[in-house]
Amino acid sequence: MSFLGNLFGGGSKQTGVQTITNAPPAYAKPYLEETLENAQSLYNEPRQFYPNQTYTDFSPTSLSALNAGEARANAGNPLLGNAQNFTNIAMGGGFLNPAAAMLNQTAQGDFLSGNNPYLSSALQPAIDQIQGQFSRAGRLGSGANMSAMTSALAPVYAQNFAQERQNQIAAQNSIGTLAQQDFNNRMTAARMAPEMAGADYNDLDRMLQYGGIRDAKQAEVLADDMQRFNFMENEPQQRLQNYLAAVRGGTFGSEQSRPIYSDPVGQGIGNLANLGSAAYMFNKAGLL
Repeated sequence: MSFLGNLFGGGSKQTGVQTITNAPPAYAKPYLEETLENAQSLYNEPRQFYPNQTYTDFSPTSLSALNAGEARANAGNPLLGNAQNFTNIAMGGGFLNPAAAMLNQTAQGDFLSGNNPYLSSALQPAIDQIQGQFSRAGRLGSGANMSAMTSALAPVYAQNFAQERQNQIAAQNSIGTLAQQDFNNRMTAARMAPEMAGADYNDLDRMLQYGGIRDAKQAEVLADDMQRFNFMENEPQQRLQNYLAAVRGGTFGSEQSRPIYSDPVGQGIGNLANLGSAAYMFNKAGLL
């Protein structure tokens, strides 16, 4: 082998095996062993879901109110039909003031002059007196008799006519006022009609509210069932994961082996450095 070959060697060679051991402290070993034993016991014991339901039932008070409300909404409002019928009749003019009919004769002039039966009765004593006087005088039916009757009765008839005309006008005004009131009543009833029609849906809306309350409770029941199902489905896997995590956490310590190789190049460089140092020393000492 040449000088350089002897200097750098003939290549890498395995010169041995290095073993590295990482063990837990002696004081921790009993605890780690106990942890592994407990982890295995836990793994062999299935986990349990909460044995009771995870939702609350309706309280007796709430349930009673719910049942009563549903029964009431299902039966409907007993007053609604009457209110709707009343509104319908009012719109049709079924509630006219009866005073209007009573005023019709006066408004039409039925009691003007000779048409007033009470006037004739009131004037009859005066007529009898005048007629008696002219009868005793033998002048019944004479011009003077007629003139006397006219003079006696004309002012009364004139006054009565004026009064009846006032009554007629007043009756006509009253009928007009009553007619306007009837119109206003019909308009009010017409405005109430949509509300009366919409009131039919109030009971339905209440039923929907009560149904929503029951649906929400059924959703809680379903969620409880789903949680139990998912728990039982995932329980073995979760138990295994917990066991593996405990085992990994309890296996402190390890042992690792690796080969040891020689490094000819590194050794050669070291040899050259040593030779250089020696030459420097010899030269300085004057030996070279």
